[in-house]
Amino acid sequence: YKGPLVAVIGATSPTGKYSPVLGIMVGFALQSKTNSVIFTGGVEGVGVDVWNGVAACSFKNKVKERFFTLIPSCIFLNPEQTDFYYTGYEVEELNSIPYHLPDDYNQIGFIFDKKVQTEYAGKGMGERRVYLSNLADVAIVINGGNGTLDEALQINEAGKPIIILQNSGGAADWINLLLMGLNPWVKDKRGRFAKADFGCPKISNPNLIYTADSPEHLITILDEIFKK
Repeated sequence: YKGPLVAVIGATSPTGKYSPVLGIMVGFALQSKTNSVIFTGGVEGVGVDVWNGVAACSFKNKVKERFFTLIPSCIFLNPEQTDFYYTGYEVEELNSIPYHLPDDYNQIGFIFDKKVQTEYAGKGMGERRVYLSNLADVAIVINGGNGTLDEALQINEAGKPIIILQNSGGAADWINLLLMGLNPWVKDKRGRFAKADFGCPKISNPNLIYTADSPEHLITILDEIFKK
């Protein structure tokens, strides 16, 4: 792949402030206004929306899409392991099954006459997150849950820049609060966030975390990062 590798990470089932339009706008902007190669973890939710934006932009401008998904070769069925995915089989029958890209990716590709490029990395989502953190040059955090937070902290620990999309909810907001020394999961009697304590995740390189308030602002920050 030619160009900086930009990972977009976010929730499989976004909640709260997130709207699919936001993910689509980010994908469209990344495809149209940068020379970066965009990739996601190949799950539903934010990743699908970003692919929708990339494919729509590529189709509209009649250019080759710069996008791929990074997925694990399998997911675990043992609840004691890091991943569990219900398939209708009894847990004892199988230890793992092949992971398949959600069909939403292919449906979007069909609409815009695009084929999703897929790369495999690791076994289970936990290993895939490690590969993603090593591969990405920059990561964009949109919404997200615990898995996204873990992924973002690994990328930051690896010395890579992270851009959080402000007010998108979930892990993006949690990271912002942690940067302010607050605990995103505890509030006092007045509804104010408590101070971060020893139980909160640690941010290794706070100077490598940027905050964008819109897709347009996101592109400006990326340009500044790439110029360094």
